[in-house]
Amino acid sequence: MPVDKTKNDKVFVGTLNENGVIEILTEKIGNETILGQIIKTVKNAQENKGNVQKGNKTIAIIILRYK
Repeated sequence: MPVDKTKNDKVFVGTLNENGVIEILTEKIGNETILGQIIKTVKNAQENKGNVQKGNKTIAIIILRYK
């Protein structure tokens, strides 16, 4: 759904310039962007999941030893 932009309006990823020239000032890059924060969150979740799985494996080994 197109939305008109004027001078000093914020634009986001996926903004299209249908005609003329557009000058954009980048305020955030890399890890500062929302996408960068999402990537960081996913990486942290994957690392923490690995620690939980290691703990579960240790518990499973202990249980199997006493069967």
